[in-house]
Amino acid sequence: MRRYPIFPMLALVASACLDFNGPDVDRTERPAYLECEGYPENVVAPTRAQRGTAFNVTFSTYGDGCVERTDTESVVSGLEVHIFATQVVRTNETCTSELNVASHVVPVTVILAGTAAIYVHGWRQPQNQELIIVRSVTVA
Repeated sequence: MRRYPIFPMLALVASACLDFNGPDVDRTERPAYLECEGYPENVVAPTRAQRGTAFNVTFSTYGDGCVERTDTESVVSGLEVHIFATQVVRTNETCTSELNVASHVVPVTVILAGTAAIYVHGWRQPQNQELIIVRSVTVA
């Protein structure tokens, strides 16, 4: 039986988990692209929900090989829900130009009865303009 030294094997496994972009890569957080040339926005929310019970708002964001998905923040205030989609962009490296699509599922709970307005905040590409998509949910 052949024996292999454990240290070189551990070093090989550990190196597979390292970020080879290194510390010189700049990362900038920005609003996510909710609409991209040829790909329309696709925010989906239910038309009805039960108050105090979570429901999901789903949507996609778009980017290239330099874009990383981040957590999506949501803020509920009465019958208004604001969802902020963001991305992290690596700004000083060469990236691939393929279209990357990330799916997001955001659980939302509204405790008041009425018509809730869901605002999903992001950007439109290629115009680089702010885009706010609104959906209405009847909460009973």
